[in-house]
Amino acid sequence: MTTFKEKYDNEVRWPGKIIIMELYHLTQLHHNPKHTCAMTAKYFGIGKSTVSENLKIAKAIHDGNPIDKLKTREEASCAINNRPYRGK
Repeated sequence: MTTFKEKYDNEVRWPGKIIIMELYHLTQLHHNPKHTCAMTAKYFGIGKSTVSENLKIAKAIHDGNPIDKLKTREEASCAINNRPYRGK
């Protein structure tokens, strides 16, 4: 059986990584209501603020925002936070 971490590591598109991380986080919350973003961050080896931002991006995707068509996660983050994207 493939773990969420393996699926996350094997996913090449940023929207896929975000949804896998979100599914892991929600699954853990279902089993343990005290599960935190810090716990998810530790599992995936990313920062807590990245988990928080990814959950915001996942919600926007589920709400029908077409940000998953953008090239980068950073562009999506800027779009949902009404900030200009200053990247490449």
